[in-house]
Amino acid sequence: MVKHTNEPRTEISGGASIHGTVRGSEDLVVHGRIDGSIELEGALYVETDGIVKADVAARRVAVVGILVGDVSAAETIEIGAQGRVVGNLTAPAIRVAEGARFSGGLTIGEEGRPARRIEERPRPERAERIEVPPLVEDDTKKKTPVTSFNAPKTPQEERRKKRVVIKKRR
Repeated sequence: MVKHTNEPRTEISGGASIHGTVRGSEDLVVHGRIDGSIELEGALYVETDGIVKADVAARRVAVVGILVGDVSAAETIEIGAQGRVVGNLTAPAIRVAEGARFSGGLTIGEEGRPARRIEERPRPERAERIEVPPLVEDDTKKKTPVTSFNAPKTPQEERRKKRVVIKKRR
């Protein structure tokens, strides 16, 4: 996992949520929630308690929380063991730790000139289920943890499901 550098950085705390576009020249560490888009000259770090639902353009991106959206990085994209990402990733280098979950397409190579394109499948119209807390918190539910992450069905599983025949009784 990419370590935080000593460069100046901005942190979004666990109780904060931002809706809109975030732009900056320094690193951004997310413990809270961002909905919208992110454009950084520095790095984006989505921590275990961070939730980002945005398209991202940054120098480096490291995810150990949840990120839903397309990601473009000038250097690297890393998904940690607890990371959950849904969207298309584009970077010269992409690292995915064992235990991480990812759904989407990959473009690996130099920025603007992919060395190879790997399409696991097109970005799903309806992504798998990710429990995301609402923007306005209810007093009874201070923090709602992510409790499930359903992996997409493989084509073989879909075919098996279609083979089931129900016979009518007479």
